[in-house]
Amino acid sequence: MKRILFLVLIFGLLTACKREKSTIQHSACKSFSGKSTNITSDSSCVYYTYNAAQQQLHLQHINAVFNCCPGELYADILREADTIFISEREEHAECDCMCLYDLELTVNGVAPGNYILKFIEPYATFESALVVALSLQQMQSDTFCVARANYPYGIN
Repeated sequence: MKRILFLVLIFGLLTACKREKSTIQHSACKSFSGKSTNITSDSSCVYYTYNAAQQQLHLQHINAVFNCCPGELYADILREADTIFISEREEHAECDCMCLYDLELTVNGVAPGNYILKFIEPYATFESALVVALSLQQMQSDTFCVARANYPYGIN
């Protein structure tokens, strides 16, 4: 009986959340000489655009940290109730250096409502978490940033 309850619980957890995996668009390793935005290298930001009619949440993670030779970059998107987790990862880490990148991805099927957006960044474990409360009701966009102090942040 315990085994059946355990299996039902596991099945319920697996079907209660929606998980997506996608390769994401990203910039090359950034150089801040002649930069064209007002976002400096000492912060990690998310710029989002929401389209209620299409139920799409387009995200740009500005200054995400990865290895200098990451191969492909991926995001696992997990939705649990009102929380959207964006777990970023790289194909491999072959170089002995870190870089800042700008990432772009779209989350589909996001109905209007209130959400918590949480980025899970592989190299920001000792930094402030990039967590944003979103109230998505119509066509809208905004930017949210957290200050970062450790390498490679602040390197210009």
